Amino acid sequence: GGGGDGDARISIIPSSRIILNAAYSTARSTCSL
Repeated sequence: GGGGDGDARISIIPSSRIILNAAYSTARSTCSL
């Protein structure tokens, strides 16, 4: 799951952003199931 605005809002730490984005995408995928 992508997130253009989401990435912009979370510009604290690149690493955290990537991890959070991955976790968020996984969570959304799981919900879809």
